[in-house]
Amino acid sequence: MDLEVVLVRLRLIVKYCNTLEEFRSITLNEYLGNFHQQLIVERLLQLVVEAATDINKYLLVQLHKISPATNFDSFTEAGRQSIITQDLATKLAQSVGMRNILVHQYKDIDNKIVFSAIPKALEQYRFYVQQVTVYLNSLEAEDG
Repeated sequence: MDLEVVLVRLRLIVKYCNTLEEFRSITLNEYLGNFHQQLIVERLLQLVVEAATDINKYLLVQLHKISPATNFDSFTEAGRQSIITQDLATKLAQSVGMRNILVHQYKDIDNKIVFSAIPKALEQYRFYVQQVTVYLNSLEAEDG
């Protein structure tokens, strides 16, 4: 397994979260009134989910020979395989739905829901980075 594949994406998640953090302090009215901010937040949320699902799929295929059918499944399976906790996996799997709405525009984007996702994404994806890092360290300890 090429650990750098995972580490690059973990660093991207941290970078995306750090940028998303800039939007935590704005008000809902400021957000709703600024189309540029909406686009930036939407894109950051999309990128965070995509980087995490890439990590999930890579680890699941490389280490467990499991190829999840969907991005949602990549989180639930990562929880089953103890890459992340089941609780976090359940929460993050829900973020795939928002990502799909943002990317495919299955329905109109509710900017209030997107805005409310900012603090959740920051908290949950920072936990994700921590938990995946702990998992990778445990693999190195086993090999060491």
